[in-house]
Amino acid sequence: MKRDVQGNLTKYVGLLKNIGLFTISNVAIKLVTFILVPLYTAFLSTEEFGVTDMLNTVVSLVMPLVTLSIPDAVLRYCIEDKNNTRQYISVGFIVTFAGCVLTVSILPMLDLDFFGGLGQYKIWFIACFAAMSMQTFLSNVARGLGEVQTMAIASVFSSMANAITAGIAIAVLHYGVYGFFLSILIGNSVGCLYYLVRGHFANQLISCDRKGLAQAFRVMIVYAVPLIPNALFWWVSQSINRFFITGMLGIGATGLFAAAGKLPGMLNLISNIFQQAWNLSAFQQFREKGKERFFNVTYCIYKSGMCICAALLMICAPWIASFFLQKSFYRAWTYIPLLLLAFYFSALNAFIGSIYTSALQTRMLFTTTLVGAIVCVVATYFGVLIAGLQGACAATALANAVVWITRLHGSRKLISITCNYMTMILENLLLIALCVVRIIPNVDMAIPLLLIFVAIALVELFDTKQCLVYARS
Repeated sequence: MKRDVQGNLTKYVGLLKNIGLFTISNVAIKLVTFILVPLYTAFLSTEEFGVTDMLNTVVSLVMPLVTLSIPDAVLRYCIEDKNNTRQYISVGFIVTFAGCVLTVSILPMLDLDFFGGLGQYKIWFIACFAAMSMQTFLSNVARGLGEVQTMAIASVFSSMANAITAGIAIAVLHYGVYGFFLSILIGNSVGCLYYLVRGHFANQLISCDRKGLAQAFRVMIVYAVPLIPNALFWWVSQSINRFFITGMLGIGATGLFAAAGKLPGMLNLISNIFQQAWNLSAFQQFREKGKERFFNVTYCIYKSGMCICAALLMICAPWIASFFLQKSFYRAWTYIPLLLLAFYFSALNAFIGSIYTSALQTRMLFTTTLVGAIVCVVATYFGVLIAGLQGACAATALANAVVWITRLHGSRKLISITCNYMTMILENLLLIALCVVRIIPNVDMAIPLLLIFVAIALVELFDTKQCLVYARS
């Protein structure tokens, strides 16, 4: 009995340690992002800001396609098979480099109208893409080897370089969009340099064991291939709205939508910190005794925390936006509550998705993402037609909610997430009600907002208490 208790404590201590290190990494990245939002909205037009958002949108689409999602397999198999890490890392580097070369061939496509003028910056795009791809790959290497501290320090240096360059290039030299691209390129390049020099990863990038490389590639590609369509359809469910908005409302509207998404990024910061740490713990503990209790307790506490954070940010949205969103961008704050709701469901998706990746069942992950992508495409088209940007926000929230429900249902074949369905329905209805009340214009809704928030807090307190009782049973 005593050994079981110590074993359970070890799991949570390991998770908390990883959370601490990932906090350093993500706070560095997101803090810089938040600091730079006032800079971007003060010195860039809505059209220029739309172009910067389009860079991130296109990169998130192209990267998993041209790299075959092999960097994700590097992380998984470096943890799974510690005796052959060099082969896995070498395969990851070769495929990532080849993907960057392949991307050059698709640059002419950026001239299409729905890319919002990104085609004017082809050279900058490919340079930024290569730097971002390599840093993503090296970050996965660090996590797979257990070098989380190295990853945290690299993120800090990368973020500092990004912020300093952006401040000088945009605010002082007035380079506009070119200044943004320059800051992304330098920031990611500094991160890569730290991994290679101080992290000593350069020695592991190339292996001469051709037989070992071929064997490692065969194993990794089986895991990674289902992640490619999964990443594609996840991108559709999260980013396709940019193209609908650009095509139907213009690149300026995309800039407003992107600016509104920066505040929900605070919720995403919390989610990313936890999720990156959780993925390591989930991979390590999935085949251990007591995994179901570990997953259930963690999910319950995580869900409650995310719900409370989302509710608080919804209430404070107009005041926080007054600092981050300058000039004409401020009117975008009314889109923030629905985007917070979307980010909340996305955070729950990510947790349930870790069950599939831990069990190496990536095909099941793809199926749920495909459902969400279809819902997002249809809902975004009609949502933009009916309600403009608010319709796009609502479509994103709906798609993420559908993915969460389908993943929660499907995961029962692997690990049963025990839910009090009445509590689950109530907390989500309350959060939706808070979202609707917050965006009602020109009406003082302070008391209803407070009452709904108190109700949410009480529901989450009850749910967490029940979860802790289960953990001790």
